[in-house]
This record gives sequence, structure tokens and C-alpha cells, in this order.
Amino acid sequence: MLENYYETFYIQSWAERESGFKPPYETRKVLVDGDEIRGMFKQKSSINVPIGDAQGVSTVGKFACNPSVQLEPGTKLRRLRGEKYIQIVGLDLTTPPNALTQVSTWDAFVIDREDIE
Repeated sequence: MLENYYETFYIQSWAERESGFKPPYETRKVLVDGDEIRGMFKQKSSINVPIGDAQGVSTVGKFACNPSVQLEPGTKLRRLRGEKYIQIVGLDLTTPPNALTQVSTWDAFVIDREDIE
């Protein structure tokens, strides 16, 4: 079963938080974990991936999860294991209803935490 390979991901969003220990408090935006999603990110293999990463070229792949999960292009996810951040690009591709395994996939690429706007 494909679900046996799923890992924990969290949708990333910005939230206002108070900073400081004494009044007057200032607010600042911080990145927080949103909804939990079980899925998997499969990096496209290439002998040039380490070279591309070193030169700032995006690492691309596919994100897969259950079809009940709806993700929009631009959604950012954080993988719990390894603190890897990915961004969903494009629309989902869902298996037909009569397929043995039900799954939705999206093109995605690895991003740095600092790149999340």
C-alpha cells in the first residue's frame, strides 16, 4: 500500500505573535505549522541534483497524498522528518475512481525556509 510510505507534513502559514517580555509588546510575523497532512515527496532522480542544488537550481519532484486532500498551487509544506520545505506547483492529477490505489499528485520543488513569503 502506498500509504505505508506516507510521512507527516504541515501546511505552512504566517501568524502574528507578540514579541518581548515587557509592555509595550511588538507584534511580528512568524511561520507556524497549520493542518497536518500525510503524504510523500519523491525527488526526481538525476546525477546532476547535487550540482544543481549547489548552484541554486531548484530540486523538483512529486508530492502525493490521498485525493481527499485539496492543495492549491503555491501551498508550502514542511516535512517533519528532516525539516524539508516544499512548494506545490501546478494542479493536482488524481487517479481514476476505478484505480486500485487512490492518490493525488502535484509537481513540487524544494525551497528554503527563508524563501517562504
